[in-house]
Amino acid sequence: MARQDLTLIYARTKSDAEIAIAQIRQKYNLPAYLMTGIIEGILSRLKDEAIIELSASADRYAEAVKQEAEEEKGETDVTFTNKSDS
Repeated sequence: MARQDLTLIYARTKSDAEIAIAQIRQKYNLPAYLMTGIIEGILSRLKDEAIIELSASADRYAEAVKQEAEEEKGETDVTFTNKSDS
């Protein structure tokens, strides 16, 4: 599948979510204040997941930077060793 523009994905996802919420609200005949509570609970869980995802991403990035720095240091050490052997 070809990569889609993030704006298009956002618009489709938002539309699908709004339709699903309207269908659920109609199916269960829920008042807006109850739907708000349900959605806020779901949003809270999503925020927690986002924090975990961002933290894991930051950890992966920090590890990649650390590894790259160690590799560069190793290359520098080899260069100095080779020059001093001459």
